[in-house]
Amino acid sequence: MDFIKMYKLVSSILMLFLLQCCSTLTVKDEFEKKSDSQMYVDANKYLQEGQYHTASDFFEILNNKYPFVKNSERNRALGIYSYYMDRNYSQAYAESDYFLQLYPRSKNADWVMFMQAYSSYKEYRNWVQEKIGSDRARNDLSKLENAYQKAQMLIDLYPKS
Repeated sequence: MDFIKMYKLVSSILMLFLLQCCSTLTVKDEFEKKSDSQMYVDANKYLQEGQYHTASDFFEILNNKYPFVKNSERNRALGIYSYYMDRNYSQAYAESDYFLQLYPRSKNADWVMFMQAYSSYKEYRNWVQEKIGSDRARNDLSKLENAYQKAQMLIDLYPKS
């Protein structure tokens, strides 16, 4: 008797999971069929609503599908912000690095450099370690050193920022 109840429970959970996966794919598929301006409106809507994971996914699709449209610089910057707000600091750092390679003379380069340094710093300051009170002396300092170097570069290149 217990086996049958367990089987029904596991089957129900698996069915719900599969339905969720299918619906997510449908939303992304529908999103990919839109124009760049409509994609931006939808991705920005998710960003404004605080759905940062969905916004970062949609900005990634937008940036990959339309890499050189008129507003691609803005789209990439908002993608960085959505990754950061989603606490995906490594992806925010990587996108910041890519942004600076694509647009080294951007008017937003100082903000992107700040986001890069701050993302590296936030990767070092793991919230799980703060909650359990782990010893920071045992952490790898490379992320912290990198954050310091990026912040120093920001100060050197943009002293009035």
